Amino acid sequence: MAQSGYAHAAEHGEIHACLLQDLRCFSSRCDTRSLSLTLRFLQEWLLRHVATADRELAMALRSLGFG
Repeated sequence: MAQSGYAHAAEHGEIHACLLQDLRCFSSRCDTRSLSLTLRFLQEWLLRHVATADRELAMALRSLGFG
């Protein structure tokens, strides 16, 4: 992101670091008896990020000539 000139690269990198930390926390608390519910929550959680922060990143990269 930074090499492409994306203005919010550092902030977006921090968001991804937080997402990874959250995922580690979720996995340590995951109860295999409710795995289906946990996976559904994680899917919605990740898609929410993709639909917001990653969408902005994709648009910025396209405007810079990537993709």
